[in-house]
Amino acid sequence: TIVLSQKEKNIALKYGTAKNNSLFVIPNGINCNSINLLDKISARKIIENKLNKSFDNQQPWIGTIANLYKTKGIGVLIQAAAQLINNKQTPYFFVIGEGPERANLETLIKKLNLSNYFYLIGTIKNASQLLKAFDIFVLPSLKEGLPFALLEASCANLPLIASDAGAMPEIIQNEENGLVIPYGNSIKFAEAISRILNNTSLYAKIKNNSQIISQRFSLNKTIKETKKIYSQFFRRADVK
Repeated sequence: TIVLSQKEKNIALKYGTAKNNSLFVIPNGINCNSINLLDKISARKIIENKLNKSFDNQQPWIGTIANLYKTKGIGVLIQAAAQLINNKQTPYFFVIGEGPERANLETLIKKLNLSNYFYLIGTIKNASQLLKAFDIFVLPSLKEGLPFALLEASCANLPLIASDAGAMPEIIQNEENGLVIPYGNSIKFAEAISRILNNTSLYAKIKNNSQIISQRFSLNKTIKETKKIYSQFFRRADVK
């Protein structure tokens, strides 16, 4: 049995769904060259055209790619945004994705007077190409596996802020190539965003180190480890 993370392996062992010698951890792998990343100006222009609105490019852009499900924690991010606006910081927030929670999230945005700061963009084809539009990538999920979106964001060398749900702490080394926040905690998310925006040395450090993630979770490594396991168990001559 192949699982994506050490956390998943530990859960399987805890509940006895598999034996230790039959469980193998092989995480998702990313090939950054497969993402045709657009430059910041071009990516932002596409988002502006999608929303039919121009933005002040001097203000930070905080973004995520996540469908609008409860488990993605977008409501937590909206509440974090409200705290930042109340503290006189005015970044823009963008969520690329669609889902059944849209109406509830739109209601929360209006309730917290964030209509000029928080935008649900909807679906955009090949959304990962637009990652460089953002100054910070966030993923506030309440439940996760090993999210591919976080790996894609590392290809764009973005500072990362994510919750501690699922295997995200196995992707991000806290304080080194991102910040890991307790899931569901909007106050901590707001503090983390504010901290990165106001600390140029921390911003530079995390931004520069984010590419380490895409190196650790390379597609080549995933393929190599998968072939190794198949070869071990099936001994097929055509598996190299």
